[in-house]
Amino acid sequence: MRRGLFLFFTLLIVFPSCQSMRVPRSRYASVYFNLANAYRELGKTDEALKAYYQALQIDPSLTRNAFNFSKLLIEKKRYDEALKLLVPMQAASPDNTMILEVLAYLYYLKGDYGQSASCYKKILAINPLHENALFNSALLYEALEMPEEAYERLIDTLPFLQDQTDALKKIALLAYDIGRYDDALKYMNDYLAKKSDDTSIEWEYARILAKNKDYEKAAGVYDKLDTDSNTNAELIFERAEVYLLGLESYEKGKEILARAIEKEFWDTERLYKLATAPDFLYRDEITAYLKEENLFFHPEKDRLAAIRAVEKRKAAAEEAKRKAEEEAAKAAEDAETGESSSESESSGESDVQPSPSEGVDGGVAGGTGDASAQNGGVPSDSESLPGTEGTSAGSEPAAS
Repeated sequence: MRRGLFLFFTLLIVFPSCQSMRVPRSRYASVYFNLANAYRELGKTDEALKAYYQALQIDPSLTRNAFNFSKLLIEKKRYDEALKLLVPMQAASPDNTMILEVLAYLYYLKGDYGQSASCYKKILAINPLHENALFNSALLYEALEMPEEAYERLIDTLPFLQDQTDALKKIALLAYDIGRYDDALKYMNDYLAKKSDDTSIEWEYARILAKNKDYEKAAGVYDKLDTDSNTNAELIFERAEVYLLGLESYEKGKEILARAIEKEFWDTERLYKLATAPDFLYRDEITAYLKEENLFFHPEKDRLAAIRAVEKRKAAAEEAKRKAEEEAAKAAEDAETGESSSESESSGESDVQPSPSEGVDGGVAGGTGDASAQNGGVPSDSESLPGTEGTSAGSEPAAS
């Protein structure tokens, strides 16, 4: 009996109860959550999605997992799935501004600007100085095609922003769009003072300078941008406008205008507006040139004729492109054939039968059998998709 009792207690020590072995579900879920974050940092988003999903299945209450999962779903444009995760999260934590911010952004992407504005309003009720909410709520007016309101709202918001860089840029562009060119130049200069290395804004800056009649400076920026054959045709046209209308440089301006047309700038309305600009010194010359190019049409009276002329140009350009491609392909084929033929000739030997050598006595020295020529082989042809930058992938909302 004692021996059996000893074995019984031994079993109790070695094999603890199932209850004592149970690991909390949140711990298993956290393993998948951390794995998902690691995948995401490595750029393996598909694997990250699977790991986030596994964590969600194990423990739906792990808020930080559902939060990061929803953000990745938004990046993947799976908006409805993200919404299903965020709405209950926000209901459970109504004062969590991180969740509200992502939800506001999601509604914005879905085009539900009313719901997006409502989320930003809730954020500002909790924190009146929340920078992203201040900035993005102002941009909603732009999305609603109300640029004046967006501009005024951003001006009001500007003093409350610690980093004003993005706001200054947006204000400058909005000011340009609504015709407030002096303000556009002021805020653009303020922006470039903070972000002088932003080359993406140079075209807009050149436009603002031109609208403010600072033609010398505008020409300098346009000259810097118009550097190669890949330059945008519209940019080249605007550069021509600066030289013709602003600097009154006919030869240079016409040369640039010809390049714009060659690059398929065929906006007949803008071309007509250029040629008929008030007090344009070279009005007759540019009008005559555009008529020669069959691109001078009154925007209203000659509308159908302008459409036909442009369509004809497009068809001719497409045909020229097709012929050029065919000629290039044929030239490449001919060059390849010629090269292959040359290699074949250089590597082969002609079938020449050597003549027998004569001996001293006039007899034949050596055998009289034919020598077989060995032809070299010919080588075979070689075979030839305003956001939530403030919340990173590994971030998590405050505990609910």
